[in-house]
Parts: sequence; C-alpha cells; structure tokens
Amino acid sequence: MCSSVAEAVEAVLATAGGADEEILLLDELIERAEAKLVGRVGAFDASEAWRADGAYSFACWMRARTDMTRRRHPR
Repeated sequence: MCSSVAEAVEAVLATAGGADEEILLLDELIERAEAKLVGRVGAFDASEAWRADGAYSFACWMRARTDMTRRRHPR
C-alpha cells in the first residue's frame, strides 16, 4: 500500500510546473489526508475495534502502531 501512495504522490507532483506548485500540491494533499484521517480515527475509536489487538484504549493502540506524537494526534 505504501508504494501505491508514494506512486500517487509522485504522479500528482509530476503535474507541477515547479517547486512552488509542488509545495502547494503537497500542502493540499496533506490537508486532504488529515481530514480523511480524522474521520477514520473517530469511527475506529467509536467502534472500539482496537480492542481486538489487545489494546486498553485507542490512544494505546495508536501509540503502539504509529509514530504520531500526542501533539499531532488527530483527535
């Protein structure tokens, strides 16, 4: 999956006319991805599906499986 995401990002960047456009496109991609992440996090947390992995809370599950810091946590 990661390679397909990287390929998609590269495909979007290939449409840019220069570094300034690349920066703007990357900023837009980040904003869109974060919006999707917030929605998915809320649904996953509410479903308590994280319990299936033996986690005590969603925060514990997230810390064990990602490198997100508390400051960047999408909640």
